[in-house]
Amino acid sequence: MVDCSNSRLNHDLSALFFITNGVAVKKLLVGGAVRDKLLGIPRNEHSEQDWVVLGESPESMLEHGFKQVGKAFPVFLHPATGQEYALARKEQNTGPGHQNFTFDTRPDVTLEEDLYRRDLTINAMAEDAQGTIFDPYGGQIDLRDRLLRHVSTAFDEDPLRVFRLARFYARFRSFGFEVHDQTRLLCQNMVRRGDLNDLSSERIFMELEKAMKTEHPEKFFVFIRDIGAANQLWPELTEAGISRLSLLPNDLEPAQKFASLCEGLGEASLKNINSKIKMPKYWQELNLLLARYSEQLINPDTNSAAQIVSTLEHMDARRKPERFEKILQLIQVIQPKPSNETTTKWRKWQALSAATKTKNLSPGLTGPEIKAALRALLIEIIANDLHG
Repeated sequence: MVDCSNSRLNHDLSALFFITNGVAVKKLLVGGAVRDKLLGIPRNEHSEQDWVVLGESPESMLEHGFKQVGKAFPVFLHPATGQEYALARKEQNTGPGHQNFTFDTRPDVTLEEDLYRRDLTINAMAEDAQGTIFDPYGGQIDLRDRLLRHVSTAFDEDPLRVFRLARFYARFRSFGFEVHDQTRLLCQNMVRRGDLNDLSSERIFMELEKAMKTEHPEKFFVFIRDIGAANQLWPELTEAGISRLSLLPNDLEPAQKFASLCEGLGEASLKNINSKIKMPKYWQELNLLLARYSEQLINPDTNSAAQIVSTLEHMDARRKPERFEKILQLIQVIQPKPSNETTTKWRKWQALSAATKTKNLSPGLTGPEIKAALRALLIEIIANDLHG
């Protein structure tokens, strides 16, 4: 454990600078980049790096050539690299929700004070240029013990942290992480107080989407259920749907995973879920199409040629083959007896539909006649395929 007293910090940070416009500025790497390095997670092109700056003010950062972004809390872009740098800050809750905070970014704010405001101990560590870890709240111990634990009781001032915690639980479940009992209790208290009602549906969706990109998205919903929030948010979701998430290939996109979670729900239930989390249109389309047509897609041999054509039309498979393919990928996962034969048939019929052109029709047809004749021709082609 690294000693994080102010005297030690002032000594160690005296040599920690970057130079801009001939001026030395103190900086440290903080948060997830430090955590992931200690966990042995390699960086990639999408890995974020957050920097905290000590001893500066908004005015001095601008004088150094940085560009300020954000008004409620100033973040600065490095003039050469474009990387984000935030001033060390303290914060105070001023009302419900995750946006009602005031910030103190005076130059005398210490690193320890800045880290105190963070959500989890494993996210409340910093590293200097020499690789020294500053860890005043036991993040390294919790990494070793595989615990997700809040830094302070200020955790419950921001209801969005419930969903961030659920996401971290999903992301780090493969490492064996569990939520600390006291942290879980804080979340349960927030649910009972109704704090989650102060969050926008858009912000909830943002955390849900990130959770869907993890290896264990089911753990996101398990945690929300276990703290008593599922009944407020999505009572329609079933245990079977949550369990199904654990069986999905990780290369499915988030919208596909969520559609699989909702498979079997009616349209009224899907609309109610959407009212709580405001899914993008594409997510809604996958959900509704799967709800309406999964039975036909899973059982192609029970369909007549006319029914097959109707399904292709209703799913707009000719004009949106990529979306149709995404649904077929889900069918391969969720059908009772997975078989490539089922989806192979639908891919063949979609290809026949795409290949059926107006040039194959009798000349002289106009308007609705063309559409009707094209449909009749496709029914004939697929009927021949069924009986061939």
